[in-house]
Amino acid sequence: MYTCLFQSSAWKQRGSPIVGDASYAGFGGSVTLSSDASALAIGAPYHNDDTGYVKIYRVDDDGGGYSVRIGQTLNGDATDDTFGWSVDMTPDGTTVICGSPGYWYYGDRPGYVRVYSQVGDIDLGTDNWKQIGQDIFGEANGDMFGYSVSISEDGKTIAIGAPYNDGSDGADSGHVRMYRLSDDGTTWVKIGQDIDGAAADDEFGRSVSLSADGLTVAIGAPYNDSNGNVNSGRVNVYRIDEGGSSWQRLGQSIDGDNADDWFGMSVSLTPDGNTLAIGAYGGDYVKVFSLSSGTWNQFGQGVVVVVGGLGFVNSVSLSDDGRTLAVGAPYAYGKNGVDSGIVRIFRMSDAETKWILMGDDIDGAAAGDWSGSSVSLSADGTKVAIGSPRNDDNGGWSGHVRVFAWD
Repeated sequence: MYTCLFQSSAWKQRGSPIVGDASYAGFGGSVTLSSDASALAIGAPYHNDDTGYVKIYRVDDDGGGYSVRIGQTLNGDATDDTFGWSVDMTPDGTTVICGSPGYWYYGDRPGYVRVYSQVGDIDLGTDNWKQIGQDIFGEANGDMFGYSVSISEDGKTIAIGAPYNDGSDGADSGHVRMYRLSDDGTTWVKIGQDIDGAAADDEFGRSVSLSADGLTVAIGAPYNDSNGNVNSGRVNVYRIDEGGSSWQRLGQSIDGDNADDWFGMSVSLTPDGNTLAIGAYGGDYVKVFSLSSGTWNQFGQGVVVVVGGLGFVNSVSLSDDGRTLAVGAPYAYGKNGVDSGIVRIFRMSDAETKWILMGDDIDGAAAGDWSGSSVSLSADGTKVAIGSPRNDDNGGWSGHVRVFAWD
């Protein structure tokens, strides 16, 4: 049995919600903050018949909100691209990676990923986003390449998940590919081998998270049948060898507890690569692990997000020190109705034995918002961005994003 401890509330909304452009945009399906929360990238994968876009904002001069756009809108190419399904940003907020896996139902495209760097001066109105390197495409149609993405601190190493890839181990076993930017800054070059799922239907690569140096990557396979339990889920962590040519597993496989836990639907790795949070979508819990002498040891108790289930942990985010944890449960019955969603934020106790709930739940604004579909913490864990892709502020399912600060 997992426990949650509570302390007084102190999360305050920072400015007004940032809203999607139109109905069915799904704005907030993905979010990522820069380390100091001065920049915020938001994906809207369902905008314009699922073409999708990503927008980047900077914090207002008074620190009250995010009304200032950085550069142009980054758009997908065609209907059903779902551009912006996944997004990540370097800590300084100047480089953004965007995943475009394609709408899964049709399976008529492999998926692609683009990386952009900020150029120009925002104060002079000359700021813009320039693509770095080529479009990176998946191996085969239906792979959903770009379903998950992660970028290193220097913006030159990226991890890309393709959970529906049919690898050597069967249909939808999934794989992850790693790339490094060439020295001349023009080409993304694959590094090491494909990191493949272990069995058919594992959907390995549903989640990925890189260390700051880009040498360690955590990968979730939520439909793996670990320990003989159907869809219990598994997470593996890999590190590149000294020659830079092969990804080797780091520590043991980390498995879900029970059948249908879907453990590994979300992962978050600290910059040093030594602390890892894992969300169990079906089990409604999160566990955190720390690496010691080549073994992943559980850090604190497991955290149950919704007692009795039906919250479905969809997103997790760790602070840089691994001591603050944000968890999104978009289907939870919050104070504002069915599927309004909740986000809970925990801090590790001084004795490093228990996760303590920081403040009250951060509830979705209205029923059906799916708040917590995406979450992103600042480096120090004092600010959190929360995506609610089915909020209706600007039309049905237009979506919105709110940022909260621990005050």
